[in-house]
Amino acid sequence: MYHSDKLIVEGGYRSASIKVDKLQIDRGELVLCCGVNGAGKSTLLSIIGGRKLIPQGNVTIFKRDCFNDCKLASLVCYIGDRWNDHFIDVTIAEFIGEYICNGRRCLELCEILQVDLSWRVSQLSDGQRRRCQILSAFTSSEEFLVYILDETTSDLDIVSRERLLGWLKNEAESRGACVLYASHILDGLDEWATRLVYMEDGNIAHDVPVKTGMDIYRTVRDWMIAKYSVSTRK
Repeated sequence: MYHSDKLIVEGGYRSASIKVDKLQIDRGELVLCCGVNGAGKSTLLSIIGGRKLIPQGNVTIFKRDCFNDCKLASLVCYIGDRWNDHFIDVTIAEFIGEYICNGRRCLELCEILQVDLSWRVSQLSDGQRRRCQILSAFTSSEEFLVYILDETTSDLDIVSRERLLGWLKNEAESRGACVLYASHILDGLDEWATRLVYMEDGNIAHDVPVKTGMDIYRTVRDWMIAKYSVSTRK
């Protein structure tokens, strides 16, 4: 539910690292964001997620300013960087809180992500820590209607990833939530994504619907090869 019909320039009036003239995402859409390393995917998602300051009014969700409207925190879930607090010696249950742990949403996600609430944060592997980060983020509000995931599933095993994407698809279909998902792992997404956004040099180079029978991996690979070929000729 992000909409902008103005030029997005990261960092206000500094030199631009990303420029998007117009992008509108509607409720219920499952948007896969792709591109080569450094194309601007993370910057775009962090702007939409309210993590970067840009001129007020340029980017909105539900007609609210992404950065300045604090009320969006209960509607927009953004997961970018990994947890780096390796030395927090508490259980996941203690970290999240008893009230949330007893809720239907938390129990459902624990089953999907195979998280044991008795795990201690300081003793987790990278994959377990990422699963717990997702659990903590997704259970911090029951009103989320926008999920922004920047390479969030890169540490998950294939079953956890598949289950999580299935849960997000159900959120889109049953509640009208929208998902923006940046990933280089394209397996199993042909039947999941409804829209493909491909970025190059801070711009949206391709924005297409994902139709039945579309091979996302081959499509993205062809775009990347074309990009690398141009760069090599230069």
